[in-house]
Amino acid sequence: MINFKKSFGDSFECGNVTNIDLDSRTVRLDNGKTIRYTDLVIAVGSNGPFPTVAENPNVTESAEEFKQLGKEIEKATNIIIVGGGTSNMTIL
Repeated sequence: MINFKKSFGDSFECGNVTNIDLDSRTVRLDNGKTIRYTDLVIAVGSNGPFPTVAENPNVTESAEEFKQLGKEIEKATNIIIVGGGTSNMTIL
């Protein structure tokens, strides 16, 4: 198992979300900690498309699709990912 706290230090928080305040852009965890965010991803599962499965069957087009996703992620200053499925942990 990957030790995300060791890898990301104080930027990594693990907990259950008890409240999301869209107006103040904060998420409260079950340990009482409140975290501010600029972008929020609520990942509760889907049938796709999602980051680890490309929409295009062509390898070149898939690579371009992932590059575009990376560029969009780089624009955010703080990202909170709600949901801890395999897809979410992969893109961290």
